[in-house]
Amino acid sequence: MEKKRNLQVGIIGGGVAGLFAAWYLAREGGDSVKVSILDRGEFGHGCSWDAAGMLAPVNELEFQETELFHAGMASRKLYDQEVAADLGDIGLVQRGTVEIGLQADDTAYLQRLYAFQREHGQEVEWLSGEKLREREPFLSHHVTHGIWSWVDAQIEHRVLLQQLVKDCQKRGVALHPREEVLSWHPNESGQTIVSSKSGDFVFDKLLVAP
Repeated sequence: MEKKRNLQVGIIGGGVAGLFAAWYLAREGGDSVKVSILDRGEFGHGCSWDAAGMLAPVNELEFQETELFHAGMASRKLYDQEVAADLGDIGLVQRGTVEIGLQADDTAYLQRLYAFQREHGQEVEWLSGEKLREREPFLSHHVTHGIWSWVDAQIEHRVLLQQLVKDCQKRGVALHPREEVLSWHPNESGQTIVSSKSGDFVFDKLLVAP
């Protein structure tokens, strides 16, 4: 019997999105998937290297972004259930976040946001400036009110990126740093030809993760 060929998956972009995609595909696909990831620089650098490391779906919830919020909450749970368990210590700390108000307009907005968050089942607290300073002593005395979210957390994002690179290598992901992609197009077989400065790559599936 002819051996089934591995699915060849290419990923363009080696930031946190591309690395996570490569890591997940390699982990779930096992020997049936061969993942390659290309980046024009070094993996995990660029914008991802200068990020804040916030995992704050509640703090960043906006009135018109409920679908994004639910995706963020699902992602937040995965950090506890899978990411930290597989990648080890990534500096995951859950101490909550606070969104503060400095003037009357801020307070009115935050009150609406607080009600909206509660409607979506979030465990948030409405606190006075005094109560907030008990938790965060260096907050300005101009802070009048704020919303405290216990769900939100943070990570050491540079440690996460380094761990993703190591785990991708361990799982057999082909890493191509300093590989600037020039273009891509389909061939007659339905695959995708990715052209870079050093040559062409052929993939069954292509993910662009800028």
